[in-house]
Amino acid sequence: MSDLQEYAESKNDPNLIVLGIGIPGETPNTIEGFRQSYGITIPIWIDNNNNYRDLIEPGGRQFPIDVVIDQEGIVRYLENAYYPGAMQAEADKLL
Repeated sequence: MSDLQEYAESKNDPNLIVLGIGIPGETPNTIEGFRQSYGITIPIWIDNNNNYRDLIEPGGRQFPIDVVIDQEGIVRYLENAYYPGAMQAEADKLL
């Protein structure tokens, strides 16, 4: 189970939505196998329309990517490197 999944479960807040994004070309079966292998219970959305490119191309970013988006759709946190607790701290500010 991921730190992010544990964080989401601990908050139990209807204003917090946590999901993973599968890159284009992934199949529902591949995603489900991945979820089961790692014990992931958060939903994983498959971005078959390449919408993620709006987040990664302006800065030349690559996957994996951590993003916090507020209720108005404004990106409040965007990072490629993993900084333990950083994304959660930003989400806490918004809750």
